[in-house]
Amino acid sequence: MYYELIVLGLACLGAPICARLAGFETRRKPFDMVGAGGVFFLLGASFNLAGGIFTTMMALVNSLMMISFVLGWIGLLIGAFWITAEVFREVDHGMLHKT
Repeated sequence: MYYELIVLGLACLGAPICARLAGFETRRKPFDMVGAGGVFFLLGASFNLAGGIFTTMMALVNSLMMISFVLGWIGLLIGAFWITAEVFREVDHGMLHKT
């Protein structure tokens, strides 16, 4: 589970950079929300790793991991829906136009 969380976190952190390279610069806040979700996924992976090191604090570490994991998913979902709405509101996006 560590590898998947780390890859997901890095992919979310790379979303604002990829958006800038693609030229999507109208509003960067939705991409920043996805990037913040990536930070929470990496935080969840680090809490998961810390649970194996400190066995006495296992309950606290597990609850912190679940909180950061849920915050990561919330940030990712809000950012994804926000990005979709921004793309549809952008002029000449070509997704709804019939040719």
